[in-house]
Amino acid sequence: MIRLASIALLIFFSLHPLRADVQILPTPQYLEDLGDSLAASEPASVEVTIGPASAASDPMLKLAVNYIAQALGSGAARQGRSGATIHLWDAATDANPPVALNVLDRRTLNDTAHWGQSYIICSPDRASLWAIGSSRQGVLLAAMTILQSIRKDGGKIQIPRLYVRDYPDFEYRAAADQLLNGEVNRWSLDRGRGVEAFRQLVKRKIDQALRYKINMIFMDGFGWGLVERFPGYAALMRDLNRYARERGIHLEFGGYGASYGITYQTGPIYEEGAYLGKVFKNRESYPDGPVYQCMGFTRGKKGVDASILGSCRSNESLNRLKGEELRQFVQAVEPGALYIHHEDQGNFRNTEAMWKKRCARCRERWPNDSLAASDGGAGGLANGYRALVHAINSVRNPNTGYDASRDCQIILISPVYVPDSPAPGDWSNALELWTNISRQLPQARNVQVGFREVFPQKFGGRRWTSEFNDAMHGAGLGFGLFLYFAGGADDWVSDYPLSGVPAMNALFRGAETIYNETGDAYREPMQLIAAEYSWNTRSTGFLADPAENTEAIDTWRKYVFQPDEPDALFGRGKLYDRVCNLLYGPGAGPIMAGYYRQSEWLPDTELTAQERTFSNGYLPMSWNRAYAVPSHWRALALDSKTWTPEISNERYAEALARMKIERKELHRRLARRWRMGSELNRKGAEDIARALAAHPAPGAVEDLRFFETCLRVYQPVVDALADYHTGLEAYLSTPRDDAAVNVRFSHALAEAREGQARATEAFPQPVDPIGGDVGAIRRYTGMLVKAIEAMPQRAK
Repeated sequence: MIRLASIALLIFFSLHPLRADVQILPTPQYLEDLGDSLAASEPASVEVTIGPASAASDPMLKLAVNYIAQALGSGAARQGRSGATIHLWDAATDANPPVALNVLDRRTLNDTAHWGQSYIICSPDRASLWAIGSSRQGVLLAAMTILQSIRKDGGKIQIPRLYVRDYPDFEYRAAADQLLNGEVNRWSLDRGRGVEAFRQLVKRKIDQALRYKINMIFMDGFGWGLVERFPGYAALMRDLNRYARERGIHLEFGGYGASYGITYQTGPIYEEGAYLGKVFKNRESYPDGPVYQCMGFTRGKKGVDASILGSCRSNESLNRLKGEELRQFVQAVEPGALYIHHEDQGNFRNTEAMWKKRCARCRERWPNDSLAASDGGAGGLANGYRALVHAINSVRNPNTGYDASRDCQIILISPVYVPDSPAPGDWSNALELWTNISRQLPQARNVQVGFREVFPQKFGGRRWTSEFNDAMHGAGLGFGLFLYFAGGADDWVSDYPLSGVPAMNALFRGAETIYNETGDAYREPMQLIAAEYSWNTRSTGFLADPAENTEAIDTWRKYVFQPDEPDALFGRGKLYDRVCNLLYGPGAGPIMAGYYRQSEWLPDTELTAQERTFSNGYLPMSWNRAYAVPSHWRALALDSKTWTPEISNERYAEALARMKIERKELHRRLARRWRMGSELNRKGAEDIARALAAHPAPGAVEDLRFFETCLRVYQPVVDALADYHTGLEAYLSTPRDDAAVNVRFSHALAEAREGQARATEAFPQPVDPIGGDVGAIRRYTGMLVKAIEAMPQRAK
């Protein structure tokens, strides 16, 4: 007798007799379409059950039932004769479900290398579909596959019979990034409508992440401060973390453990957003003792001495203060992951040079000048990390059930996060350093070591993840590797909306976490492409897995900067088109696929080979292609450095000087950039209007309406910038035509004021303390109006 849950859900609907191709994203490791659908009695019904009976009350399994019910569009459960049954079974509770499993099925469910996320779907007859998970998490993931397979046509529904064996290639898949600048700052989901609207939007996006088996999301950064945000921040984030945790998803939060780079590094990425936390200094005593130097950079922005910024590892009072700030943050927010960045020094050689500048106290405690030595740099760095790990893992909340040692991944970033070169000696230095650090850390199961994309060695093709794992296992250590894979479409490597880089994820099999730093809420198709290759690096058959270092680097560059590369991903009917249809529906999907491709090549001058390869060099600190996507915070931050008669920003002035062009030429190029942006904005608005008229997927309507609003708000702003730079070009001309200057400035001022008014009306309540894009448009329109008004030659 089949022992089922005491509560079963009966769902009534009309079955569709026709079949459609079954396509699941991410692509399962093994998927066999059995060619027909579940059959049901009249009136047609499907019963969804939980088994074994002892798992009936499990919240995650109940969630699985609810998601399937929502997908079927059922009302309340009704009594009646059951036609077909979907059985949800937790094999961790009972490894012997009452359905036949073959050797491969049992191996898939029992393999601990699948981290409890594997599942089997089988259909022994037309009356039943079984979803058997290796754990309750596996059952929930199986339910996501089932609900993707359900087909609707009006009031008729079809549930295909499937045979699936599935599991992820990476335990943690950070494929959804809700920050606009990689992992650092600015919320892409702030739509200027206040906290409650933001809360509901984030929950909707968490549900979307679950649907595509994403289980780590970059949520916020950068800093561990609570009061620096806004009233209610901690309660909001605690609620969102709980919602995500119930679904097996980790929300990730970033901040510093030392050095506090945002406080001294130059450029719009940092200068336009303050660090959201305490900036601790090396002091003889706290809170106000004398400041002293230790390891670290010696100069930053405007002469700031970064070697005093919390870099001393032997100062136990400092370690306690930093640990306590983190403990309070974890206690208040209950995060799913912490991305803890230290000195932003990626390689070994420069970090060792910093280590040699350590203070006398550190030198006495760790006398060895070798960075990799246990009585040298490895010992000092481990001491700092250890204090933070202890503080985080001390947090437990009996009221919510949160246990940081179980629920929060601790990711230690820098220094060192790349070897100096592909040479074996340089790889060995980095491996020795982290092996000796790890030997001195608490052997916590929730600690990962962060590395950037390290491509294969030049000779022999050895992989970094394999070497790291071998080193850890050889030393009897259990720390995993967090692989940060920068790939463009991130406002850091590029601001383009699309990138083929996730197709290279196979290079990093063996990492505990794969973080594809591609895509945000303005570039959402990239999140699904990253989800595909994070779960199954083979995807539907295409992957890029170069064995040699140079080939890997060349492939990476091509996929970042060349449009529609690779064709196997972006060609007609390939994965990208599929993803757009999934997000926006079959009517709006093709329109949106074209929308993200809308672009113009900016340069009208000769470029060097390097500038062409990296798609930069026409404008300072900018890329050479403009798109219709309405995310302009970075371009506005850069552009604002040019709005006054003189350029005073240190970093921008240096970048302009290296280009060896006059300011008049700079403004000519900027005017060209914004004229192209104006036309792209208009074309983008036309695309969004067409998509909204094409019966988009219900879940996409809100997103499309937001894009519609953004493009409407930005139109007068980009027009104002085109006119203002044309006026500035004329202003710097000899002889100067004051009448022409005044006309351009007058037009620009009227347009900027219109943009400011539209932004204020459209985005009345920004939530992000740094600004996001809606905060940026409100801020920079105000700055632009003031800048134009202050120009000595303008219309009165």
